[in-house]
Amino acid sequence: MESDHGISVPEVPMVPPSPPTTSSGRIALDGGPGTAARARRAVRAFMDPRAGAIRASAGTVELIVSELVTNAVRHAPGPCVLEIEDVDGEVRVTVHDTSPEHPVRRAGDAYRPSGHGLELVRSLSTHLLVVDHHDGKAVTARIRYADGPR
Repeated sequence: MESDHGISVPEVPMVPPSPPTTSSGRIALDGGPGTAARARRAVRAFMDPRAGAIRASAGTVELIVSELVTNAVRHAPGPCVLEIEDVDGEVRVTVHDTSPEHPVRRAGDAYRPSGHGLELVRSLSTHLLVVDHHDGKAVTARIRYADGPR
């Protein structure tokens, strides 16, 4: 192709921007004994095939999922659903449960034997969001890859 000034300019095809790299998984959990363990196994199965920074983040994601699912089992009757997504530089985990009650942040107490899970989730995730829905709520935590975006 020739420009208005007689200079030859090679044609460069227009390439659309690449969409975000996304993969996801969803598992229904019955809320009975062993629910948190099943959720952890699901996280490992989701994270294991991935490489690099996301794989290095697997332990953190597994811990956050374990805390969120344990809270759902303790405080919401019945089943829950775990969703996990790998979206451009972060992992998003969402636990849907049947309780409309939001998690409550407790004052720090090193001598209290339990009740530290929400603080742990808040400290390990970059974002924590609770959204009400018609039959309960969804709690979502976002976790950046260990080494930042790929």
